[in-house]
Amino acid sequence: MDVSSMSILGAFLVGLGHTFQPCEDKAIVAAFVAWATKRFLDALPLVIVYGLGITLVNTLLGFIFSYAGVALFEQYDLPLKIVAGVVTILFGLYMFSRLGHFHLHLMEHENDHLAGVNPTAPSLWSMLAFGLTRGVALCPVELAILTWALSSGDVVQGTLMLFVFGLGTTIGLVPVALIMGGIAGALQKTRFGPWLPRVAPALMIAIGVLLILSPFIGIEI
Repeated sequence: MDVSSMSILGAFLVGLGHTFQPCEDKAIVAAFVAWATKRFLDALPLVIVYGLGITLVNTLLGFIFSYAGVALFEQYDLPLKIVAGVVTILFGLYMFSRLGHFHLHLMEHENDHLAGVNPTAPSLWSMLAFGLTRGVALCPVELAILTWALSSGDVVQGTLMLFVFGLGTTIGLVPVALIMGGIAGALQKTRFGPWLPRVAPALMIAIGVLLILSPFIGIEI
């Protein structure tokens, strides 16, 4: 196996290992699955589409910065994080709006309110758009892979490394979703179950706020 192939394989393995690094991607997936526990089998493909959206953005960034250099990205890191944070907050508000008891016709959702909230899941396009926007704010591992890809000096190899890294991360998000789905499913049988779909959007909004504030308070997420 040549050096190029080893770099691509290494980027994929780092993407898989990225699953075990605490960051906002995993928190977002956990919050989304907890919100959609009534329809977990519908939530899983949405999580995968979200991951693919991030993969597409990572690949595009790898292609662009293979020409421009990572220094250009550092100039735009702050506005990109703010944009991603704002979109995350808006998605949290969107999750709130999809809860039955937030609709105007309350009587139509009386049974949902009594039996626990049953949110209406977003479309695949909505999750893809969310992933595309969220992907512009790189976490430390993503930034490290971008720098590694640029050091190869080969645009095709660098772009491919970002692509396989994103695929590895997307695959890694699946067990996160499954584990969170199992936990949320168990909690649904307790007295805390009805609160899960209500708490999850608030967590999503908090992640967005933290993402916006992170450059100013000196934390990396």
